Amino acid sequence: MKRKPWEPEQIFEEYETGRTFKSGLGRKGLYEQGKINERFYIGDQWHGARCGNDRPLVRHNVIKRIGDYKMAVVASNPVTVNYSVEGVPNTVGISDRARDERDAFAQGQISPQETMGLPPEEELAVTMTALSDYFKTTAERVKFDDLKEQALRNAYVSGTGVLYTYWDDKIRTGLYADESGTTPIQGDIACEVLDIENVYFGDPNLYDVQAQPYIIIAQRKSVADLQREARRNGRSEAEIDAIKPDRDTGYMAGDMAEDEPEDSRKATVLTKFWKEWAKDGTCKIMASVAVRGATIRYRWDTKLRLYPLAVFRWERRRNCAYGESEITYLIPNQIAINRMLTASVWAVMMLGMPLTLVNGDVVNQPITNDPGQIIKINGTSEDMLNAVRYVNPPNFAPAFDNNIASLISNTLTQSGANDAALGDVGQFVAEHAREFGLVVKLHDEPGVDEDGTARHGEGVHAVVQQHVGGEREGLRGEGFGEAVHNGLDVALDFGVFHKRHTGADEHVELASEFFFVLDAETAEKRGLHRDRALQEQGE
Repeated sequence: MKRKPWEPEQIFEEYETGRTFKSGLGRKGLYEQGKINERFYIGDQWHGARCGNDRPLVRHNVIKRIGDYKMAVVASNPVTVNYSVEGVPNTVGISDRARDERDAFAQGQISPQETMGLPPEEELAVTMTALSDYFKTTAERVKFDDLKEQALRNAYVSGTGVLYTYWDDKIRTGLYADESGTTPIQGDIACEVLDIENVYFGDPNLYDVQAQPYIIIAQRKSVADLQREARRNGRSEAEIDAIKPDRDTGYMAGDMAEDEPEDSRKATVLTKFWKEWAKDGTCKIMASVAVRGATIRYRWDTKLRLYPLAVFRWERRRNCAYGESEITYLIPNQIAINRMLTASVWAVMMLGMPLTLVNGDVVNQPITNDPGQIIKINGTSEDMLNAVRYVNPPNFAPAFDNNIASLISNTLTQSGANDAALGDVGQFVAEHAREFGLVVKLHDEPGVDEDGTARHGEGVHAVVQQHVGGEREGLRGEGFGEAVHNGLDVALDFGVFHKRHTGADEHVELASEFFFVLDAETAEKRGLHRDRALQEQGE
């Protein structure tokens, strides 16, 4: 006989199906890959490597650097919500009048009957402004910026970030429904960031969350809290006694989930949301909460039309409800970088502290390698020469370190986190010293005219002038420093500012500090020398 969607046996059967699917995703499965990605992100990148303790295991964490930069870029964009009614005008004037009416009503200056006489668009605007302000207040109360950061980090590490929004009837609002203050208003919106390892979609090949047939959320909660909640929801004592602790931690997110204390007495609780359709084609979101063998909260109508989940995927995979993490495909580069760095450090150590060979026939005491140690030798002067020797390590190719730097730079660049984006303009300028040669000279000798040749052989005329405020003026022709031409934002080392592509026909590019760009021919036509440049800057 087919079981009901809210029965614990049915919910756990669907939960097991979801776990099986996730375990087969990718080469390692979603659970194990998520743990590996987290280790590499936080820096535990030699986990499980049987390398012993004889050599330093070096790490250069490019994965965290790339992730922190990208998450900062996304999180820097503020999220705001403004409510409006489709088809109803909402001009600035209407919004201002609606806000004044709402404030007057809140202060008791007008009665509810007076607000009923407002024009329809203003009456709706009053409601919309109240909802917009309510979002701002709620976002501050639930610490929305922190939740956004957690969801982004989860998405970068495991591929998908999930924000779960629900109504918590235990929140004390501090408001009252009556003027006498005897009827408190209790309950408000609450938010929680969920790990994708603990969220199960009914159709894992369906990308649209709202089209899912059902969604299951798995959590670990103490048995005492679950029994208290079941009793509060009117469950029988027999069902409450059936709530038992378990050790089902293998499918939770992260390595730390498996370190749950033995005496924690927790159980896996599943919250299931599903859709029930009416004959007229409308649907409502139903929910039920259960543990193995018992129901914590019997099916109830959430009064929602959409699932209360917001999902952010780092990389989208077609025909898959789960996202893909960038870390998964950066790990081979990270391992190569760590291995090469470790080999480089070990080679330098061997060069500075080589292996020591001791002739045991003539040296009977321990060799400590301490400075100034006196060694007693039994034998002739010839024996003395062969008593202690050092093993010369093989020659270390200088290009090896260049390969390491190149791999690190290419990994960052291919991931969209190059030196300019990360703010390492000093390193960028050092790598393009030839292109910046003219700028360096002008920086050292401000106020002089200089003619030079660009990288592609085009003539360049430039003038630089320093002032007390640190402003500099210069001229640059197209092709002088290809890297700058293609979008270097800031090169503070030499006072270079350039934000957009500059062609020979664009004579001047202005920035927060002055760095003018001209080709040699245009500069000559305009007669732009030091005095003229200073005059134009003053203008």
